[in-house]
Amino acid sequence: MDCQHYQDYYYSYIEADDAAIPPECLEHIRSCPTCRAQIEHLERSLSARADAPPSASYDHLALHFKLLGQHVDCTTIKPFLPCLATTSLAVHLRTPVTAHLEACSACRADYHKLLSLKLTDAQLLNAARFFAADEPLGEGFPHDAGQVVSAIQQRPDADIVTVAEWSDSAAPDALHVRTLHPTAARTTHAWPRAFKAAAGLAAAVILVAVLLFFQTPPAGALDLRQFYDALAAAQNLSIQTTVPEESDPIQHIWISQTRGLRLFESEEKTVFYDLNASQVVERNNTTRMTEIKPVTTATPDDLQLPWGLLPYRDVTQIAEGFQWERLDMPHDASTVVYVLSWTDTVIGRQPLHKKRVGHLDRTTHLPEKIEWYERFEKEASYRLVMTMTVAYPQDEVILEAVRQSGLETSYGPQR
Repeated sequence: MDCQHYQDYYYSYIEADDAAIPPECLEHIRSCPTCRAQIEHLERSLSARADAPPSASYDHLALHFKLLGQHVDCTTIKPFLPCLATTSLAVHLRTPVTAHLEACSACRADYHKLLSLKLTDAQLLNAARFFAADEPLGEGFPHDAGQVVSAIQQRPDADIVTVAEWSDSAAPDALHVRTLHPTAARTTHAWPRAFKAAAGLAAAVILVAVLLFFQTPPAGALDLRQFYDALAAAQNLSIQTTVPEESDPIQHIWISQTRGLRLFESEEKTVFYDLNASQVVERNNTTRMTEIKPVTTATPDDLQLPWGLLPYRDVTQIAEGFQWERLDMPHDASTVVYVLSWTDTVIGRQPLHKKRVGHLDRTTHLPEKIEWYERFEKEASYRLVMTMTVAYPQDEVILEAVRQSGLETSYGPQR
């Protein structure tokens, strides 16, 4: 039985989205041994990719199988090569893309060149977008690697075109693959114009599909980026830090983005930054000595975005090994909870596992509370290290806090 017409619905069937499948197709899939065998094989392959979000694996394989029955050349599969080289989107079954890779030595050489570059997954996905729509690789892309990727893009199609279709066999991965040689064929007779048009159309369709797929980041990455973006857009912040063993806050930071003001208050010292006046006023709270000096040195990290709420200045600096997970909360809750976790390893010491639990406003993505937890490798449970409570006051509240500190710059260089 010819099941090619039904393969577009395999991924909806796997995700139990029966409403997306026409009734007659759903009935066929449920009753057809060939379709069921192919679906079971796809499910086994997907379950082996536990390090990728299931929807990403489904969509990626769906793009592969959109090429069933299509003429596949080198241009068509170039955007897939970086994806195949990633740790989370590698494919371990035969598809129209991997079938072309088997038949085409030029594409295999390109694939092995990409592997040898030792690029991160993010860089590989940049290369996929570059192949799909000629998007720039970006300033941070390694120069030597960029030259290799550009050379792969500019390489003309090899003299290999493949067509993969489901065979009549009930074997789960039984693809029948034909290899065509259009250039060689033209030496004896004109290659049909319809073939060239179909190949070009298939390439265009899949390139657009790949571009759309890779422009949509995984949910976790998108949420973390929204967190940073929301903080960058906040005009005023008040961040109060407490620790379990103290009843009073150990630190209070006031930030006014619009007025260029930063006020840092702790038991040891109070520091007022007037960025517009390029002045810093610092008071030692023990000696009560106050000093004014120009802003000539770098502002401390906890007075810059992300204000100490996250461990990295920018989402692009987050190292591999970090995990960003959303905890299950009631759908009507105004706050959502995310956990950012990682491990610090210091030579000669036990690994220190860290996590920051962020309570975020569901609508604005702004944090309301950040809890810091740590545990050493041999410890059974995490311990709470500190809690940062965040508010977003009006300008008047910030200005009143500055006045109450007694550190306005009009007080003079020494007091």
